[in-house]
Amino acid sequence: MPMATRSFNHIPSETIDEVQQRNDIAEVIMECGVPLKLVGKNYKACCPFHDEKTPSFTVSSEKQMFYCFGCQMGGNTITFLQKYENKPFIESIEWLANRVGVPLPTQDLQAKERAKKRLNLEELNRLATKYFHRNLLDSQIGEKASIYLKNRQVSSSTIRTFQIGYATRGSRDFLEDAIRQGSSKQQLLDVGLIKNGEKRTTDRFRDRVIFPIIDERGVPVAFGGRVLSPDAVPKYLNTSSTILYDKSKTLYNLHSARPTMQKTRQAILVEGYFDVIRLSQEGIGNVIASLGTSFSESHASLLKRFVDEVFIVFDGDSAGIRAAVRGLNHLVKEGLKVRVMMLSGGQDPDAFVLDHGIDAFNKRLASAMNLVEFQIQRVVETGGLRQIDVKTQVLKDIANTLSHIKSRVELDQYINYTAQELDLDRAVIWQELRALGVQPPKVSKSSGIKAKPNKTLLSPRHSIEQQLIEVLFQNPGFIPTAKENFSYDDFKHPVFSKIAKMLWEVSEADDNISMQNFIDECNNQEIQNIVASFALKENNLPNQEIRLEGCLKKLNQFVLLDLEHNIRTTALAEGHDDVETLMELVELSKRRKQFNL
Repeated sequence: MPMATRSFNHIPSETIDEVQQRNDIAEVIMECGVPLKLVGKNYKACCPFHDEKTPSFTVSSEKQMFYCFGCQMGGNTITFLQKYENKPFIESIEWLANRVGVPLPTQDLQAKERAKKRLNLEELNRLATKYFHRNLLDSQIGEKASIYLKNRQVSSSTIRTFQIGYATRGSRDFLEDAIRQGSSKQQLLDVGLIKNGEKRTTDRFRDRVIFPIIDERGVPVAFGGRVLSPDAVPKYLNTSSTILYDKSKTLYNLHSARPTMQKTRQAILVEGYFDVIRLSQEGIGNVIASLGTSFSESHASLLKRFVDEVFIVFDGDSAGIRAAVRGLNHLVKEGLKVRVMMLSGGQDPDAFVLDHGIDAFNKRLASAMNLVEFQIQRVVETGGLRQIDVKTQVLKDIANTLSHIKSRVELDQYINYTAQELDLDRAVIWQELRALGVQPPKVSKSSGIKAKPNKTLLSPRHSIEQQLIEVLFQNPGFIPTAKENFSYDDFKHPVFSKIAKMLWEVSEADDNISMQNFIDECNNQEIQNIVASFALKENNLPNQEIRLEGCLKKLNQFVLLDLEHNIRTTALAEGHDDVETLMELVELSKRRKQFNL
């Protein structure tokens, strides 16, 4: 439950809760460029806040928290943006709200209208997806499209999985249906589902099999249509750019493929809808498509969030392969491994699998070449290396790829390979690399790598205090017992004392303590880190009630020891070595023994 006292610049706590609930922390962190890997139920990565070789940065989508067990930095989605993107709290809320289309009271009228417009267009695309899919499933309306898909061996379950649909032949069928459902003509134009002609407005997609294009959040942002008539052009038609859809930032099937991509850390990149559908139907879960557009920096940055290696599958007759390779250099620049698989006979993956089977495809995939090998082998096979101008151009193309490789060890190995295959001296290759701004490695006495921060060791008393706080967070119902038997003023660790005070106060207004809200309420980074560490510990503490009792007994014992020490110190300093002081010490000793474990 939200804390009753929360208020941030007049943004209601309910709005903040909605913004956080609609933004998955793992997706946000990956959008910020941190490549998370799914390990069990949590995500792991090398910490973005300090240098490390072994991943200790943990993210939980279930608890919507992150924590680094190396540098002890932790918090929720808002905290991450504040720390990693250096955004103030309000800017972090606004960024997250805009990401999911939630209007904020602090936004101006224009910002609210943009957020509202985006949500309306997303909903319109959802309705269109259902409309086209319903058409296909209708035995009369979708008969021709169903026969076409059946002939291409697309199963019924695959049709449902990909929500494939059909746009009828009528020039205004969808337009009129959408208007009846309450959509406006301007909205339909904004989302790219209709177009203005010379005489009147018509549907953009007509007599086509429809493929919804889903973004990484699972929201339909655009559509692609494949003609059914052999004489119709163009063969494929996609939604034009809209406020929802940018083809340079969208990959087909990414949302469905992402779980497998994160597990395997690999993606298979193909060119078209049917390539994705065929491979997915055959059980390959990490396949995506760039939909015929040039591969962009945004595509590479997007993939970097989910994978370490990308397999590119080129059609046997793919045009402009050299230009495509230049686009793939964006992947190399992002530090991703790139392997290329060429299909012979002019077949695309869909046709190849239908003719040769998925096992033959997987065998080809396993022997895919790295990008540099691919560039060389394509020229070797054609005998082009005998021509000086061809060899010169190949070297320039390969140098361009090598210039993006960050690993010096990997770069050196590729230079050796290139020199051998092209029969060139390493110095010639380095000459090309220098022209691109790559400098040979310099020997340095210092690696420049920051040392992993040392964890601060807790004293025995501080350790018990930490255990008590952890038990209370996991079991807020224990707080009244703790308050009755121990004062937050008696905590020795200053941060634990502050946390206890907050827990004591919050519990008076709310029995349910939300770690998310606790972090939002608190401006102390160290407290946020500690709370996050409690949330992301893999195992809850066992025997919670016994541990609570033990912590309280031990801490009271420490308090009485402090009193004894203070009395002795005062008596010695002031010379009060009398019977009254002795009796007081004996009484404290008796009380302390009652707390012995």
